[in-house]
Amino acid sequence: MWKGDNGPTTSHTFPTSLIHYFLAPCLTENGQQEILVMALRRSKRIAQIEKEKIKPVAAVVTRSIVTRSATAAAAAVSSPIPRISQVPKKSENEVLKEKLKRMQKTLSSTRARLLAEQRSGEMLQLRLAMSENNNQRMMELNEEVKNLVDRTTVLAEKQQSKIGELQLQIQECQDHDKFEEAMNKERQIAKKYRDDYLEECKKYTNNWEERNGPFPWRVCEICAFKFGEEAGRVPRVLGCGHTVCTDCAGNFINQHTNSLRCPFDRQFMQLGINGVHELPKNFVLLNM
Repeated sequence: MWKGDNGPTTSHTFPTSLIHYFLAPCLTENGQQEILVMALRRSKRIAQIEKEKIKPVAAVVTRSIVTRSATAAAAAVSSPIPRISQVPKKSENEVLKEKLKRMQKTLSSTRARLLAEQRSGEMLQLRLAMSENNNQRMMELNEEVKNLVDRTTVLAEKQQSKIGELQLQIQECQDHDKFEEAMNKERQIAKKYRDDYLEECKKYTNNWEERNGPFPWRVCEICAFKFGEEAGRVPRVLGCGHTVCTDCAGNFINQHTNSLRCPFDRQFMQLGINGVHELPKNFVLLNM
């Protein structure tokens, strides 16, 4: 036990191992084992005394706690219990009014839900009608596409047939010499037919003119001379479309402006360096 300078008395119990640690050198040097035994006994007595001092304090604390609890319980029993105020009952009219309000709210929500469902049904009907129209349009488009494919197929077959014919002709014309020979032959035949035709026309015209005089369209309307192959008698076509002989066309030239004025519709036309000889010939009249 150790007593402080100002504080209460306190006790410290040293473990046996620590006592052996500090006293072991003394025992080894002096060989006095009785001292160790006495120290152990003294420490045990000190520890027992300290335990006996602590027990009364714990009992006092326990009795104090029990006393306080009993006092509190007695005070609770002696104090009056407050009564709960009773809630006044509602009248039947108030109950019915509240029920009516709840039913009105339920009715409003039901009407809103029905209106939403009605609008949803209308939208579904509209979508259904649009879907039916789209289906009808798709059927029509499919029919048009089918007809177009059929027509395209027929046209492709015709074009393929024509291509085959052209390929055969190309194969026949690959030989240039044979091609030129065939073309010359065709030209000669066409020239022969043309010469024969012109000869017959000339004979017919001469026979008719011997009996009735020259045709009006074979005569220049200005000088009344017949068109011919001679330089002055060659028919010339003016810019406006009228035809006169070369001599008459030269008579209507303005030398200052090198222009020619048609004697029929009085239209002007500009000439080139060669004058009236640049005007185109009317070969139709020459060959008739």
